[in-house]
Amino acid sequence: MKKQKIQLLVMVVGVLVLVAAFFGVKMYNAHVEENESLENEPEYTVLDLDEDDINGFSFVNEYGSYSFEKSSDDEGNISWSCLEEAELNLDSNKVSSVLDSALFIQAYTRIEDVSDLEQYGLAEPAVSVSITTGNGENYTLLCGDYNGITSKYYLSLDGGSVVYALDSDIGGDFNILPDDLVVDEVEEENQSQ
Repeated sequence: MKKQKIQLLVMVVGVLVLVAAFFGVKMYNAHVEENESLENEPEYTVLDLDEDDINGFSFVNEYGSYSFEKSSDDEGNISWSCLEEAELNLDSNKVSSVLDSALFIQAYTRIEDVSDLEQYGLAEPAVSVSITTGNGENYTLLCGDYNGITSKYYLSLDGGSVVYALDSDIGGDFNILPDDLVVDEVEEENQSQ
């Protein structure tokens, strides 16, 4: 009888040790996952603008140079126009969608005191974006190369000596023609009915 009690006690202690180990490992894994998710978060805010504060923007890409101005009617409806192609009926939602990609930019890496912008594709960027706010502030984004090793895109704000590494391809978002931002024919017909 005494031997059975000792076996039972050993089994109960063994189960308690296994349960404690299970919860310990579970807590450890939760802590590791939390730290990994914090490491994958962007560390730097490059630009944080509100679209309501934007008066206009322009971009230069492989197709040319295009400038856009915002206006609103008496009812507060916002519309955009392309200065180079004023006859286009631009879709404000499409313009806003493209512009939004450049208004809030976060970076994972910040490289300071860069003297050779060419190594990041920023000496002669394929795409540059300029944004003008209502209070006269101007911001210029130079969109550089893609780094296949880190899977990041390079960007410089106002052509300074600081280069940022981003997840998003802002240059790709602005590598368009104004024709890509016009109201769809079906949508235009629906609006006129």
